[in-house]
Amino acid sequence: MSAFASQFEAIITRVAAGEPLTATLRALSLPGKSGFDAWLRRHPDLRARLDAARPLSGQALVRAKFDNILAAIRDGATAEGAVESFGGTGTSFFKVIKSDKALKARFVAATASREDGENAIGKSATGRWSEADFTRALDALRAEPKVGMQRVLTDGYPTPFLVLDKARRDPAFRERLVAVVGERAKRRTGLRKAAPRVYEDGLLRRALLQLDLFRIANKTFAGLDPADREDCTSEAICAALDGEITIDEIKTKGRKLARARVFGSVAWPVSLDAPHFDTRNAEPLGALLATPCPIVHY
Repeated sequence: MSAFASQFEAIITRVAAGEPLTATLRALSLPGKSGFDAWLRRHPDLRARLDAARPLSGQALVRAKFDNILAAIRDGATAEGAVESFGGTGTSFFKVIKSDKALKARFVAATASREDGENAIGKSATGRWSEADFTRALDALRAEPKVGMQRVLTDGYPTPFLVLDKARRDPAFRERLVAVVGERAKRRTGLRKAAPRVYEDGLLRRALLQLDLFRIANKTFAGLDPADREDCTSEAICAALDGEITIDEIKTKGRKLARARVFGSVAWPVSLDAPHFDTRNAEPLGALLATPCPIVHY
């Protein structure tokens, strides 16, 4: 009796447990795999027993466990996760359904069943803005004609991207948004043409107004809200004193700064004069002054 014949039952047991054949032969101190294959060719009945004992893998495993895989998918698992739970791979699974139209049709049906049920992937994490939410967003934009959309639609409102995307898909909503945008433009024009606001004219302010630099900057930003006006005026004056712009350029570059800060789509930090709420990105003045980074002018 050959060494392979005497150890064949041990080989069967170890291979059935999942051990690679090469490792099994080495552990049993038997000749290599080429010699074992030659011996099996002379004993086809033993080869059949060995093949039957091997654990299923690859596409064979997918086909054998296909019903179980589909059941797992219907219960909410992904295809890859379902296959891997039975020891297979996603690559083998998709090769099988690509080559077998009947199995592919069953897979598509199982996936559709999952998406229609409570176990749909991502269903619990999905939220939708209602029509009432978009109406509130339009009301908020209408109430703040001088504030950019990005600064109005913060927490609790659909984002500007979602508002514009809904306008693209919904003609009725698009008409409402266009009407609100028109109202905002008219109200901004009305505010600019209204009587000039009267500010407290103290001694320091009267003295500063004697300086061309302050007078020009103050006039350039006079139509802004007090917090934005003071910030823009200060930044323009600092930029001029540092030589970044000339006094004559304040009217042009200063207005560009005001448009970017007040009407632009970029979410600028809130003014140092504005209240600091936990949901807003603002730093106290002392923290900013203590920062070693240079102040950036726009």
